[in-house]
Amino acid sequence: MSQLVIVQAVSPDYRVGLFQCLSRLHPFVFCFGDEYFSKSVVTKPDLKKELSYIETKNIYLFKRRAMLQIWPGMFKYIFSNSLRVVELNPRCITSWMFLISSRVFKQGKTVVWGHLLNRASEQKKFSARNAMLWLANGALFYTKSQQDAFLKTKLSGRVLSGYAPNSVVSAEQVIHFKQIGTDFIYVGRLVAEKKPIKLIEGFLLACKEGLNESKLHIVGTGDQLKKIKEMIIGSDYSDRIILYGHNNNYLFLKDLYSKCVCSISPGYVGLSITQSFSFGKPMLISKDEPHAPEIEAFEPNLNGQYFITDSTRDLAIKLQSFYVSRAFWAEKSESIANQVKNNYTYESMAKGYLDLLERISNDAE
Repeated sequence: MSQLVIVQAVSPDYRVGLFQCLSRLHPFVFCFGDEYFSKSVVTKPDLKKELSYIETKNIYLFKRRAMLQIWPGMFKYIFSNSLRVVELNPRCITSWMFLISSRVFKQGKTVVWGHLLNRASEQKKFSARNAMLWLANGALFYTKSQQDAFLKTKLSGRVLSGYAPNSVVSAEQVIHFKQIGTDFIYVGRLVAEKKPIKLIEGFLLACKEGLNESKLHIVGTGDQLKKIKEMIIGSDYSDRIILYGHNNNYLFLKDLYSKCVCSISPGYVGLSITQSFSFGKPMLISKDEPHAPEIEAFEPNLNGQYFITDSTRDLAIKLQSFYVSRAFWAEKSESIANQVKNNYTYESMAKGYLDLLERISNDAE
């Protein structure tokens, strides 16, 4: 296989396990910057203690609508016979540079990695995202359902594709708990589209109506943190809502999840769904949201339930229902965790990665 290069704007803490797993299986050159478009997603501090990589400079243009990622010697990789993986994001100028180099100048091969659709889940016949796919030698998606959708498009006849199931844990970290939990947990960014305010409102209403024992653990940070603190301080249940800030430490999260009945997604679902399942905990999910493709792991009544979107009342009712049926969900903990162990680990993600790269490396133009 040719020299393998992964170029990503950032390497947040939830991606480090994957890159470590890949580096153990095959030599890679990793290139990461320090901050993403949203500013809330950053490369893990002290990453160099865990992974050798090239630091890039991320230059944001047009009020952060586009990004040029550069580093000393970058053209050595752009104009070489390397096999590189870049972001499937039309706003990443460096991704376009690699794509044009491989397709137009026949210098190496380029794989785009990311979501098939944008956040609005739009399927357009003509789009910048489709142009990137047209230029690519390969496309790596986060879920099987995304790859299946891609295989139905005309582009699939031109571009080899595969999927690396989006994961946040290694197989050895998947666990379930026999004890019956009493609390609830939210792990994610505290931003409007994730609707943490709605979660606070629902939990406070549930407490007012008789949810006497439970606490709500909130792990994350974002621009709605100040308002959340004000809501908590002004409530009668301030001692039952605990804010931890961002923390992706496995042992810390393991301890919190062990106390909980379920996790909650008051807005759209992302990686937190497989994280919750990896601890054997079901998830309570807002139904009508532009969920990320990871929602494919969700099976209503088997590993969680929906609540009516934006309904504080229904959210409060479902929290109380989960608490009443907490013994039932504790019994299902092992089967929920096994779903992740069999399908959504760093090891399975790395396998999907390398399987596609091997196919592309062996494919003659």
